[in-house]
Amino acid sequence: MKNKSLQFIAGVFVIYLTYQLHAAGWFAAAASVLSAPEEGFRGSILDLFMSALPLVVDAVCTVGIIALTFLTFLWRLVKPLVVKLAILLDKKLESYGIDLYELDASFTPAPRKLDLTELENVLGRILDRVQKLESKDD
Repeated sequence: MKNKSLQFIAGVFVIYLTYQLHAAGWFAAAASVLSAPEEGFRGSILDLFMSALPLVVDAVCTVGIIALTFLTFLWRLVKPLVVKLAILLDKKLESYGIDLYELDASFTPAPRKLDLTELENVLGRILDRVQKLESKDD
């Protein structure tokens, strides 16, 4: 939920939808239904809007959060396919001599098997460095 721009865009959509409902007369109809028939009270669309303003603000935030969650979920589903298709397209175009972009090492798949001897060597070197730093501090 850190993508505030997408949340803002979804909120703008809700505001646009609210404007379209106002232009179609939905709020005027709601105001006439909700206005009290008592003498001296004049229900208006402004009264209805001011009472519903917190609801509108919460709706904008909620729709933005839902849209952001949906798009994040959708991107996580589609991302592996998109990356594979980009790699395949790049390889196919390179066979014709066209290079669209350079793929860096982040697109290479992770090794399937963990090399325990290499892990022990790396951890041993890290431990040696930590011990040297501790001995320098003393």
